[in-house]
Amino acid sequence: MALVAVVSPEERHRDLELVISLMDEDGQALGVEAKGKLRVGAPPNLPPGSSSVVPIVTPFYNVRFEEAKGYAFVVEFEGNELARVTFRVVQAA
Repeated sequence: MALVAVVSPEERHRDLELVISLMDEDGQALGVEAKGKLRVGAPPNLPPGSSSVVPIVTPFYNVRFEEAKGYAFVVEFEGNELARVTFRVVQAA
């Protein structure tokens, strides 16, 4: 999973909790998740008041999809859902 975080000046220099979890189309958590804390500073050449842009890559290894149906990776920041990346697994013919 690749993300780009836009961190405002107010959110810098503190731990920011990020969780990415896998759910099925029925909203059931599948026990696959990545949790982490992000701490962002500001480079000296960043104009005052500007947000920092931070790329984030999180690998998920050995994930098995037992059923052909819809799934979603849910991205949460400090307990609030920011994004949902949906996809469908189909059975091979």
